[in-house]
Amino acid sequence: MTFDTQEIAKAINGVRDIRRAAICAACAERLIPLHEIYWLKGNASPSLFRNALDSVWEYLAGEVQSPSALEELFESTKDSVPDEDEVAEDPYAQDAAISVAYALDVCRSHDVASVVTCLEQAYNVVDSYVLNQLVHDGVIGVEIEAQILSHPIVQQELERQQSDIEVCSHAHDRDWRLVVLQLRTEAGRIRIIPQAQTWHAPRSV
Repeated sequence: MTFDTQEIAKAINGVRDIRRAAICAACAERLIPLHEIYWLKGNASPSLFRNALDSVWEYLAGEVQSPSALEELFESTKDSVPDEDEVAEDPYAQDAAISVAYALDVCRSHDVASVVTCLEQAYNVVDSYVLNQLVHDGVIGVEIEAQILSHPIVQQELERQQSDIEVCSHAHDRDWRLVVLQLRTEAGRIRIIPQAQTWHAPRSV
């Protein structure tokens, strides 16, 4: 399984509007601990991004009725994504923050490209993490690329994304609140990557 943006977009096109936000929320929920690790080093309470993601889940469950509140949260999170210098010791915190911002964006726009970008943050994290476990001299050949793609950490995340898309595509309306609860619970249990002890420069694009 690969991260094919065109195939993912095609699959998301088959998911009804608000359900696309649930796919993003599950992705962001898997990533948000990577931001909170960074945030809680200097703060005693959860971050704006943690609280914003909670609001997304509440909205998906029908508990938040005001789209304008999500619009304000989207603007706040978009402006608060940490830059690379801020998260130098916690490099995946930025990806996690971006995923939350895009989850909020999809709540309001239902945009397929935004869903793909949200999911891409998780793929970037697992790809970068595995890369840093395999490569220490900066040389990335075809064999290494294949090892990264086939690595269980990468494949597990790709399978989760595919599963979330399928669940949101096929769930009955009468079961939707339960589906949202299950997505949130399962995503909250996932440790998308082990806690990294060392980090090397990300691969250039």
